[in-house]
This record gives sequence, structure tokens and C-alpha cells, in this order.
Amino acid sequence: MRGVAARQPTTGKVVAELKFAFWEKIFTAGQDGRIWNAHFAASFPGAPAGLAVALARAKAHSDLQAIRTLRNRIAHHEPIFARNPAADYAMVRELIEWRSPTAAAWVDQKQAVLGLIPNKP
Repeated sequence: MRGVAARQPTTGKVVAELKFAFWEKIFTAGQDGRIWNAHFAASFPGAPAGLAVALARAKAHSDLQAIRTLRNRIAHHEPIFARNPAADYAMVRELIEWRSPTAAAWVDQKQAVLGLIPNKP
């Protein structure tokens, strides 16, 4: 029994291997009653206070779609020079802050992208 249990994937491994589209799709309106109405505030303690769950979830979904598109463009070596990289960064950072203000503060200290943006071709 011990050997079988050791071969089973851990929760961390399962979560790490989920596709980005999974995270995007979990934020669709159809999940409000099943997940978000009861758990959005606990899952996103840094989200703006007073923002209705449906509106916050919809914004997160929209932002995740945009982030996935950006990520795919970069992964496929497509040019992103026409984009507004400062706005892209702000969108990503805001979602991080919604999930964890502490993580967002850490990102602020570690990121180098804002210093590179003025040098874009």
C-alpha cells in the first residue's frame, strides 16, 4: 500500500500541471453558484471591498483571458511591441494582489520589467 500511495500525484503536482485555460474557465459565470458566491472573498482577500462577487469574478475572467493571450503571444515568439506592456503588467499585478497583497508586494520588489519598458523598440 505504501508504494502505491507514493506513486499517486500530490495536490501540488496536480495543480501545477493544470492548463492556464482551466484557471480561465473556472472564472466563468456558471461557477458563481457552485464556487464563487461562497468562496470569492476568502480566495481573493485583496479584491476591492464592496465589489459584487459577480463583477469581481467577471473582471478576473476577462483579465485571465487577456493574460493567457499575452502569454501565448510571448510563448510563440510573436511581437508584442504594439501592446501597452505597462498596462499588461498592471493587470497581472492586480490579480496577484487580489489573491495575496503580500505576494504583490514581493513582486514589486523583484520585478525588472517596469525599468525595461521605456527601452522597447
